[in-house]
Amino acid sequence: MTLLLYILDVVLTFAVGWVVIRWIMEMGYRKGIYDLPDGKRKIHSVPIPRLGGLAFFPIISITMAIMMLFLIPMMKESWQDSFTELWALAALFFASAILYILGLAEDLHRVRGLYKFFVMTAATIILVVSAGIVNSEGGLLLRDPDGIFGIEHFPICVSIIVTIISFLHMINAVNLIDGVDGLSTDICLLALGVLGTMEYMEDHTGYALLALAAICVLLPFRYYNTHGLKKKGEKLFMGDTGCWTLGMLITFFIIHLSSCKPVHPERHYMLIGYTTMIVPLLDLPRVGIHRMLLGRGPFVPDNSHIHHKLMRLGMNPLGIRTFVTFTTIVFVVANMLLADRLNVAWIIAADVAAWMLLNWILNLRIRQFER
Repeated sequence: MTLLLYILDVVLTFAVGWVVIRWIMEMGYRKGIYDLPDGKRKIHSVPIPRLGGLAFFPIISITMAIMMLFLIPMMKESWQDSFTELWALAALFFASAILYILGLAEDLHRVRGLYKFFVMTAATIILVVSAGIVNSEGGLLLRDPDGIFGIEHFPICVSIIVTIISFLHMINAVNLIDGVDGLSTDICLLALGVLGTMEYMEDHTGYALLALAAICVLLPFRYYNTHGLKKKGEKLFMGDTGCWTLGMLITFFIIHLSSCKPVHPERHYMLIGYTTMIVPLLDLPRVGIHRMLLGRGPFVPDNSHIHHKLMRLGMNPLGIRTFVTFTTIVFVVANMLLADRLNVAWIIAADVAAWMLLNWILNLRIRQFER
């Protein structure tokens, strides 16, 4: 029965996603809802619809609602605590709906940065508080820092703050890495694949189905995003709506795996989960610090992201996607091998040092290349 659910999940999400995403793309061209080139930061030279992410949240939500009709009778076998897990999914749905509306407004009309920050923070607080209402052990919180600096458990106040910051960091990191065709999509596909596998190993069937649904709705989008022809009107961008949805979902999986008393705690789910998104997560603060050192605001757009550096080295979108994905895989494998040998604090320090070294090498190569 469980295998049939996975098959139904794949077929339903992929088929509906393909139809809806193509319809959104055609509507974008008909209505003139474009992401316009600016001749500066944006690398595309013709107007391209940017509402691809509009399909993610509704399709995933509808698919999961159908899955629940089959999964509810199996809950005692599939989930550790059916009511708590269902409530967490409902909280995720509500918080994602708030982000979805905000993302749609941003993609269509643009929203002031301070307003976006407040709405994102409110959505995150709603998710964290709602998930904790029915869970006496703290709900959806980063309580166990995996032994970093010898700390086994955060105090509840610290845990709430760290959790909210984690959501905001991931949501914005996914958005800011979305500057090259297929780049954020490939990173998110890798992260969802790893996190979905972890949920499956923990016997969380509902969450594994959720991750699989997200993967299957991303695949048809990726086709039009990376292989669509601009001249034929078959090109599509994700937009903020899609990026924020994926950022919220990926963070939810990481924190859920870290807070659910895993059957296999030795697999270091929190460390490995965050490592799957290590490139955008480390690139975001690096770019902010770089801008402030130049006397600019940390949120002022520029061309200092990792994909901009790779473009300055002459890489095409395929080369950039390959480089970033391979770099992520190297970090994931290295951290998996080191997790049982070193304290997490030392692993994080090594990751940051490696990231700084990589950027120093890229900067050196850029200066040599541009001479």
